[in-house]
Amino acid sequence: MSEPAALDDPLRTPPENPDEPPRAAFRWASLPSAIRRFMPQSWAQLITITIAIVSLAISLITSQSQTQRQLRQQLTDTLDRRMAITLEIQKLNVERLTATDPQLASALQNDLGILGAQDYALIAHAADIARQIPDEVEWMDYSILANGFALAGDLENAERYYLETIGAVPSDFAEQWARNGYAWFLYSQPARIEDGRAQYEAIITLINRIQVDEELRRSYLVNAYKSWAQSEANIGNLERVDEVLQRGCEVATSSEMARVRDALTFDLNQLWTLVYQFFGAGRAPQCEVGSG
Repeated sequence: MSEPAALDDPLRTPPENPDEPPRAAFRWASLPSAIRRFMPQSWAQLITITIAIVSLAISLITSQSQTQRQLRQQLTDTLDRRMAITLEIQKLNVERLTATDPQLASALQNDLGILGAQDYALIAHAADIARQIPDEVEWMDYSILANGFALAGDLENAERYYLETIGAVPSDFAEQWARNGYAWFLYSQPARIEDGRAQYEAIITLINRIQVDEELRRSYLVNAYKSWAQSEANIGNLERVDEVLQRGCEVATSSEMARVRDALTFDLNQLWTLVYQFFGAGRAPQCEVGSG
């Protein structure tokens, strides 16, 4: 160390009185007594301090828990208001499509635009609340958020929350429903149709490993194939519709219970007929016993 630095160092400055100990040494010597002044001097003081600390911790935990409960209630209320707006939008859409008066149709379209903006605002607000209380959010909450963002055209946030939904499901049974919504979302994007098909294949795999009665499993599988076929019909792929419904037909006709078999094949045939009628494609194929 250089000489100027040594002179500036208070630890090296000699005491005014040679018989006095250095100031730094005095400070260090007094430190233990200073610490002792802050330490409890008896068991009674120690117990009092401990109780105060525990009470403070409990108070903080209780306050945090209460805040989380309040936010959870806000999330529920916000999603409920959003669902009410969704129902109103559906109602106005029907009125707009059936309106014969151009002015009325225009007014309804304007109302739909306002409600759509309110719907998106509620979804965005609900998402903000959900980010604050991730441990309190259920998979169905994420599903509602994903659906809301998808309907609003916010594809980035929709994708995020569909994946959050799948990641939060508690069982294979719930996961197949979560993936069904995600598949619908993917089919709405022309560049991601194959990803949507992969989701439906994943749903079939999930249903096949669920621990459930075999007849009930067949019902789940047929419903999954029907959803898949509807997605293919929405993009105009009639060939894929036939392929998917034929796979569903094989499941339906494998049932050993006539009542179940008849109900499942009826549902498949009804959808097949409606799709062909919509496309004006002639007579639809039919799922019949023995065709599987």
